[in-house]
Amino acid sequence: MERPTRRLGPEEYVLAFFLGLMVLLNFAGILSRYWLHLSLPWIEEVEVALFVWTVFLGAGLTVVRDIHLGFGTLTERFPIRLQRAIGGAGRILFALFFAVLGWYGIRMIMGEVANNQRTPTLGWPEWLIGMAIPLGSVVALSRIVVSLARRKAS
Repeated sequence: MERPTRRLGPEEYVLAFFLGLMVLLNFAGILSRYWLHLSLPWIEEVEVALFVWTVFLGAGLTVVRDIHLGFGTLTERFPIRLQRAIGGAGRILFALFFAVLGWYGIRMIMGEVANNQRTPTLGWPEWLIGMAIPLGSVVALSRIVVSLARRKAS
């Protein structure tokens, strides 16, 4: 049987790039410590920033691919109509969670900008990293809305 092909979303390419970059940076850090006996603290700072972006951009994909945390073992025993209702309710709860998370992310960024907070090693503005929260929430919310619309259509 042939597997259906699915087009990758733009955030999936960004996530793949971020993950690849984190691997390369980690490898460079290991080589510099063990061969050159030189610690590069900026590598860890960049990796942490990339990790934050990866987590929040990747959150929306859990809904699209149905790989989010759930109670599959329990809900698989229910009738199909109840399974769909629970799935829809779960997506609505996810949407509420990401709406609240996005709101507090925006408030956090406003505080970082107002206080001119900077990262310790590179001196980057903290809001560059913090933007992952509201932008990731927007991506997740858009994926949830599309997912709910597809569920309703089917």
